[in-house]
Amino acid sequence: MSLFRIPNQQIGKSANQQINGSAGPLPKPRAEGPKRRLVNWSFDCRSLFIVHCSLFLLLLAYLVVAVLYGVMIPIFETPDANGHYAYIHELTEGRGLPVQGTPSGERVTGYVASHPPLYYTLCAALTFWNEEDVNRRDWVWRNPYHAMGHPGSIANKNYLIHTPAERFPWRGTPLTMHIARLVSTALGALAVVATYGITLELFPGRRWLALGAAVLTAFNPMFIFVAARVSNDVAVAGFGSLVIWGAVRLAVRGLSRRGLALLGAALGLTALSKLSGVVLAPAVALALLLDANRDPPFAIRHLLRRERFTRLLIDASILFGVTALVCGWWFGRNLLLYGELMGTQAWLSHTATVRPESIGFLDVIPELRGLEMSYWAMFGWFNVPAAQWMYRFWWVLVRAGVLGLMLVLVDQWKVLPSAPPHVGARLPRCSGGAEESTARRFSPPVQAGLLVLTFAFLLIFGSVWRFIMIVLGSQGRYLVPVVAAVSVLLMLGLSRLLPRRWTPGLATLLGGGHLALALLCLFVFILPAYATPETVQEGELPDDMLRFDLTFEGTSIQLLGGNIEVDGAHPGDVVPVSLYWRALEPPQEDFVAFVQVLGRDLEPIAGVDCYPGRGNFPPTLWQPGLIYRDRYLLPLASDAEAPTIAALHAGLHPQDDGPLAATFPSGEPAPDTIFLNLMALRPPGPLSDTVTFPVGARLDETITLVGYDLDLPHSPSGLGGTEGGLRPGETFTITLVWRAEATPAADYTVFVHLLDESGALVAQADHPPLEGAYPTSFWAPGDVVRDPYRLTVGDAVPPCACTLLVGMYDPETGMRLPAYDGLGVRFKNDAIVAGGVTIR
Repeated sequence: MSLFRIPNQQIGKSANQQINGSAGPLPKPRAEGPKRRLVNWSFDCRSLFIVHCSLFLLLLAYLVVAVLYGVMIPIFETPDANGHYAYIHELTEGRGLPVQGTPSGERVTGYVASHPPLYYTLCAALTFWNEEDVNRRDWVWRNPYHAMGHPGSIANKNYLIHTPAERFPWRGTPLTMHIARLVSTALGALAVVATYGITLELFPGRRWLALGAAVLTAFNPMFIFVAARVSNDVAVAGFGSLVIWGAVRLAVRGLSRRGLALLGAALGLTALSKLSGVVLAPAVALALLLDANRDPPFAIRHLLRRERFTRLLIDASILFGVTALVCGWWFGRNLLLYGELMGTQAWLSHTATVRPESIGFLDVIPELRGLEMSYWAMFGWFNVPAAQWMYRFWWVLVRAGVLGLMLVLVDQWKVLPSAPPHVGARLPRCSGGAEESTARRFSPPVQAGLLVLTFAFLLIFGSVWRFIMIVLGSQGRYLVPVVAAVSVLLMLGLSRLLPRRWTPGLATLLGGGHLALALLCLFVFILPAYATPETVQEGELPDDMLRFDLTFEGTSIQLLGGNIEVDGAHPGDVVPVSLYWRALEPPQEDFVAFVQVLGRDLEPIAGVDCYPGRGNFPPTLWQPGLIYRDRYLLPLASDAEAPTIAALHAGLHPQDDGPLAATFPSGEPAPDTIFLNLMALRPPGPLSDTVTFPVGARLDETITLVGYDLDLPHSPSGLGGTEGGLRPGETFTITLVWRAEATPAADYTVFVHLLDESGALVAQADHPPLEGAYPTSFWAPGDVVRDPYRLTVGDAVPPCACTLLVGMYDPETGMRLPAYDGLGVRFKNDAIVAGGVTIR
């Protein structure tokens, strides 16, 4: 296939020698048959490997990583994998192509039935011999809480419950899935090679530039994920990249008649892979126009010349005629079945993701961030993201590339000091896409190739824009038909920002960095999302875990206890918690676990409902007697009230029913809410210790009473003192401001007493700080606690000047904490004299 061979450059030859093999005169502009091929191609595989060994090494690395993805990611854990598999199964069962709106279409999950058949036919041809068990429970055991399309979900990433039946050696359905994944990986390799080839087509002497573009395709984590899943996305990526390669070559060098036929076949295969492949046809048409109107000055009117118009008509007939032969039957079938060429209206009627009303053109803009993020990394059913720092890196990378492309565009407007004269009708093909050695302005053939490349990207991007207006979801995989174009343009832009001699280093850095990112995504984000809980021994249980050994009613399942793995947190933090489960006998029902963190007033501030193991390990898969450590990363509500203590609460419930009752080992019923573990929830920033009435007294060297604020009903300023006063029977509020100097040894109770001139008690309040929401034993050095108390004056209290006394005591012993003023003098009865209030 001469269309897609990479030229074996011979360094040192002139342009004429590369074309003709000598320094003699150029051939005539028009030649027929094989003579029209203007570039000699090497068929020596050894020479090809030597010249392009970096590409072969890159392909080897890509295949290793992609196969690793395909083998290790559980089956059906990719978007629409069930529908794609069902399509293949329809073909292997001999039932023919599915039809939307019929039982066959429903078996293939409506919208997947609309896809062209090339990818599925390839997979079916390789798996028809395999005896499948498509109705086995293991392949239809869905997670009822599956968090499809929710990247922020903390559990339920898995679409299915995965069992040991999926393990190697594969049989039945798993074998079919893994063979189909290998088909995808092979098709993905086409896109990698095409990316390399497109770059060399434009810049033949810059193999490092080509390698840098190729690694942006090969080691893009999302592209690897697409190339390791069962889906026609990778087919349109592979064949679409070949189409773009051929179109760029057509614009840069021209093609022989055989090359045009091969390009038409590639376009037909792309259309038979996915309907989005049809969108590339205008880019091919543009390449035809540029090829036919190659001689300067470029003008549409020149196409009306008989010779040019005839050649354009013949070339277009060959190219699109072959395309029609390859894929025309599919569109004719759509016309007969659905009354439309594409079958899109039938597809829209069978997908649940269609928007109730189409959004406006500009309303798509907020969706573009998700589109960009998922172009690089968004796994599972669009619910397994990568780390935020990775997205920030790609954000910078893309914008740096766009900046570089803008500079490239500016370069093309610069006038060269001296431009070589244009010669024979086909001479620009002979430039081989070579760059000017003394300027950044590209030769006209290179500009034409870049125009086709950019146009192909804009076509697909525009179609995705329109798609988002109609259908929910903006997934980066929709851009894979032009993954080669994106990589070439991005690498070109990045290289423009650096001196040319740095291109090898840039390519190496991008390749090594993206390979590392791809492996990190697999082992740090994807595989843990589907991991089952680890088992532990009795002696490995945490020392600080409160042991309960709760047994749930009607089951043999025990919750031994739970552990919050941090001492304190702030609203918005992610808190790791672990539960410890054990089944005394084989469970007979798959109960659902609920895990909650309760804040002030027992309000849930974090939680999830799922099968144990974050949705991956329902109880019927448990082995009796084993202890399972079930770990969760729970994000706390950002508006959770703090400071307070937060409690871990967990249990079991049947699907669509309330929590199961539990009993202690003694047989005593457990309360509805059990605090398995506690932690301190502190404010996101330090609270202000500014007060109206400073005090500065200390309690036992661990707590300082900074001061207090008063809210008196009749204070002129709204803040009391001895001037506003109180009346008998009225209620006032005092807000004490504490600061922890060290962690107190116990949970103390605060007393606030109002005494008259004779020392008699007029009003009082005794309770733990914040009414027990934040016990003192959880206070950390530096904590500031604003602690309000409401006191009511007795109805019979006569007018007098009252004294306000404050302190703390241990409720178990009744002993007050030693209280000292700012000079270190101990207060009488360890009661801080905070101030006075007048009763009128």
